[in-house]
Amino acid sequence: MSLNIKLLSLVCCLAALCASCGGARSGVNQSASNQSAVNQSAANSNGLQTGLLDIAKLDAEIRQLEAQAAQSPDDNSLRESVANAYARRGAANYDAHKLDDALRDYQSALSYNPDYEEAQLRVQQISQEVSGGVRADDGKPVTIPAKPGASNSNQ
Repeated sequence: MSLNIKLLSLVCCLAALCASCGGARSGVNQSASNQSAVNQSAANSNGLQTGLLDIAKLDAEIRQLEAQAAQSPDDNSLRESVANAYARRGAANYDAHKLDDALRDYQSALSYNPDYEEAQLRVQQISQEVSGGVRADDGKPVTIPAKPGASNSNQ
């Protein structure tokens, strides 16, 4: 009889030990899952912070390039550099869903390089996103010219 009790006791201990190991394993899995969620949240936050840092770096770059361009207004390569910096900041603002800021940046890029095709396209794209399309006073859609200063046949 005592052998049966010992055997039963041993089986109960093993069952309890297995249950606690499974619970611990489940806890480890839960902890790993929680850590994964924390890592994902941190990655999202870091992406936002990276975007903000990129914009801050571009702000400083633009200030520096604009100061240089003011001293050398006839330097076309410097004007292109300023336009490119504005376009990069416009892209960063667009990615951050700051459409008004992005639109201003692309327009600033065009003020330094009116032939900057990507900036022209982005101004058109963002203008349409912001307003639901560019329209004349009568409500009819207006085609934006490919180059600033070009005539607009729909007016």
